[in-house]
Amino acid sequence: MLFNSYIFIFLFLPISFGVYFLLATRQWLRAAQIWLLAASLFFYGFWKPPYLILMVVSIVFNHQMGAAIANAELGSKKAKTLLWVGIGANLAAIAHYKYAGFVASSLNVILQTSWNVGDIFLPLAISFYTFTQIAYLVDAYRGEVKGNNYDLVTYALFVAFFPQLIAGPILRHDELIPQLRDWQNYTFNHTNIGQGLSLFILGLGKKVLIA
Repeated sequence: MLFNSYIFIFLFLPISFGVYFLLATRQWLRAAQIWLLAASLFFYGFWKPPYLILMVVSIVFNHQMGAAIANAELGSKKAKTLLWVGIGANLAAIAHYKYAGFVASSLNVILQTSWNVGDIFLPLAISFYTFTQIAYLVDAYRGEVKGNNYDLVTYALFVAFFPQLIAGPILRHDELIPQLRDWQNYTFNHTNIGQGLSLFILGLGKKVLIA
């Protein structure tokens, strides 16, 4: 689903926007956060639903790995081992989808073999959400996550938030999560809505007319 597509502008965005603020105005703030996460997951899965499973597994794995690193003694061997395991697993996932076909075909030429890894399609935004989570693991190792107790819903929304998921930038946890946990940001504000729509319209114009 592209930001300049009809289905995003006239269907996904109004529904996501409307339900989100309907829940928020009723003070169902946790429900509004869960709805925003569900909308973000739907947005990602709309392209290829099977790859949504990969992203969800990545989110759960990194959330648990980050918690384990944060709970370990700062700078300890355990924390460092967990960090490298987490980074290795994330990079292995990217390497598989980006380079498995290339490596197999190269080895077939060199070794005169016929290995076939099948058709591997690069998952949308895998680099964005993977490197975002690697940065999170590094911050956990540095002790910058300790004591924050990020629950899975908040963490998942930080990774999967649809406005930045497929276009970046790569965010740090302390840039977005505090905003997601500040319930004042869930209040309907006409000034913020106007500024947001203005930026969206300007960006849409650049995308359609220039890019």
